[in-house]
Amino acid sequence: MSLIRMRKSMAMVLLLGGALWTMPALAEEGFDPAFVMYANLTLANASDQPLPPVDFSEQEAQLWVLNAGYNQVSGLTRDGNYLYRGTALLDGATYDIVVDAEGNILGARN
Repeated sequence: MSLIRMRKSMAMVLLLGGALWTMPALAEEGFDPAFVMYANLTLANASDQPLPPVDFSEQEAQLWVLNAGYNQVSGLTRDGNYLYRGTALLDGATYDIVVDAEGNILGARN
């Protein structure tokens, strides 16, 4: 793995980790989880080259959400080339979820 790719991977982990840690507070203040995830993805891959489209299906996104412990996933719709949005249940509560092309999931409780 090249040093540049490793640095980008580390930046992605740190940015997404920060987003996951702050998501409940941001959701309460009206921030859009999809925007936070997209901004982190963009920052982690910052370069002069645009991000290539990523081909992942609704079924893959749903599987990642189910594997993360959510259930009753519904309303998954594609939001650009990198995200799916929808809703799911976790421990009896409804969450708005966002899934990125790498299988990362953010959930904001309704």
